[in-house]
Amino acid sequence: MNPLVGAALAAVAYESCVQWLEHVERADVYAIAESDAIRRGLPLIVVGCPKWGLWHGHGSATLDIGHDQFWCRCPNPITADLREVDREFKPKSVIIYSSHVLEHLVKEDAERAVAAMNKVSVAQYHVFPNKFSLSGWLAPDHKCWPVVTEGSSLAFQEKRWP
Repeated sequence: MNPLVGAALAAVAYESCVQWLEHVERADVYAIAESDAIRRGLPLIVVGCPKWGLWHGHGSATLDIGHDQFWCRCPNPITADLREVDREFKPKSVIIYSSHVLEHLVKEDAERAVAAMNKVSVAQYHVFPNKFSLSGWLAPDHKCWPVVTEGSSLAFQEKRWP
């Protein structure tokens, strides 16, 4: 076998495993967020329109800067900027779930979005690309890496090649 073909097949197999793990994580974290919202009697706000609902559900409502993508089938869309989500909801009135959203913002905008979410949410559940994901590194619209720090707060690092 040609070594380049072998390397390409290995990369595809590797990335397939990483993507499967991310899929499982999305579904698991969504289930936890949904259970928490039900238990507390609060709406679950999903940030970012889930593509065809394949990875997870839509929650009570889906907040996105635009719902005009052909794959967006959100039953209860809210069109708003995540950096200003505190204008959409009362303080401490919702549960927030986001999956593969914050990395699309530059560091300062991601920090601003988290500050706004902190004002309106009782709890937040976030899923990010795995730092070992080839597609996470290669995606040109991924601008930062969200990281969970001690005390479960979010911090952001600018995306740089290793």
